[in-house]
Amino acid sequence: MCSLLSKEFNFVHLSAGELLRDAVKKNDENAEMLNRLMKEGIIVPPHITIGLLKKEIRYYLQNSNRTTFLVDGFPRNIEQGYMFEDEVKPCDFVLFLHAEDEQLLERLRSRADNEYRVDDNEESFRKRFRTYKETGYPAIENYGKMGKVKKVDMDSTVKENYKKLRQIFL
Repeated sequence: MCSLLSKEFNFVHLSAGELLRDAVKKNDENAEMLNRLMKEGIIVPPHITIGLLKKEIRYYLQNSNRTTFLVDGFPRNIEQGYMFEDEVKPCDFVLFLHAEDEQLLERLRSRADNEYRVDDNEESFRKRFRTYKETGYPAIENYGKMGKVKKVDMDSTVKENYKKLRQIFL
């Protein structure tokens, strides 16, 4: 969904997970720890993720005319959200793309069949669901109290889901 939005609206799409996987591939100083945490479905320390995001945002601000950033898969907990807003920029709003666990599991299984990620396995999926319920959802609730959440139910086809999602930006 974020890729589609970024193409249509010329946003910069930054995937927190992709930045972390790239750091592992580049054998970043934290590569071994990042690989282990992602494999176990554990949240990466916020200073690492935010550092990677800051670097990318700085790059785009200096090298392009795009100033709207769509940060995918972030924040994973309340602490990350506060830290990002203190160190980078307050967010305009948080997109909450909601789907039931079984739908998500099926989509993750399908993704695992088409591309390899160290954390694409049944055990990691279950751990990520648990972690999300324990830490991710409270972050969304926190942003909801600030009136910054836009929820979209992702319970249909990609085309139908995108049609609902893009209405937020029109």
